[in-house]
Amino acid sequence: MAQWDANWAERWMRSQAKRSDVYGAATERMLDLADLRTGNRVLDVAAGTGEQTLLAAQRVGPSGYVLATDISTDMLNIAADAVRRAGLTNVGTRVMDGENLDLEADSFDAVICRLGLMLFSDPPKALRGMRRVVRPGGKIAALVFSAVEKNPYEGVPRQVAQRRGSGRMSPFVLGEHRLVEDTFRKGGFSTVSVHAVATHRRFSSSTEAVKNLQDDFHGRTIAELPSAEREQAWEEVQQQLRRFEGPDGCELPGELLIGVGPK
Repeated sequence: MAQWDANWAERWMRSQAKRSDVYGAATERMLDLADLRTGNRVLDVAAGTGEQTLLAAQRVGPSGYVLATDISTDMLNIAADAVRRAGLTNVGTRVMDGENLDLEADSFDAVICRLGLMLFSDPPKALRGMRRVVRPGGKIAALVFSAVEKNPYEGVPRQVAQRRGSGRMSPFVLGEHRLVEDTFRKGGFSTVSVHAVATHRRFSSSTEAVKNLQDDFHGRTIAELPSAEREQAWEEVQQQLRRFEGPDGCELPGELLIGVGPK
């Protein structure tokens, strides 16, 4: 899983409020499916800047504990600052590769992973590690993107960049129910459930959507193209997003999937 530098970590942080609006319902559903309870010990893998970490910490209460892990020091520093600002004392952070969890077996009541599993080079290996550290009866819940065609805001820039030779890994590799289920089964789970959650973004126009993308992590694949190609690439992105324009602006649908497996 690639290291995110400070520049992109900061951009990710700036988009937190919008991201919470879009992914908030799916995040809460993930926490529901993980069956978090007061006093639980929870592991948050690929925690990023920790929005879901704080929500999990609030659910388990002062008698519980949440450990947020991520491979990016910059992202976890932002998460730690958010924890301090929220006045939470039941959260820890630790830099760690999600595919190589250096943690004791059976030491957590639940494991969550929001929009991280599909970015690992070996998702089944990551799930095997999560399964190892959760206690018997505990659940692992992972939120991933559905198919690229169901997520135009996140997907169109990547499709445009890939047509121009971008080799960046797609975050849509687990974008079908069967792919999520198969990945969990390869990770050692005999019982798996997959749940779809719709998302929605509204902009005044496709122009506003593109401006938002240009300062958003989801526009990173375009930003990393050679400078001579970027303007044309952004024009192509806007052209594709225009089909979502209507009387109420530019309405962009989306869909996320939540895979759940008990140990």
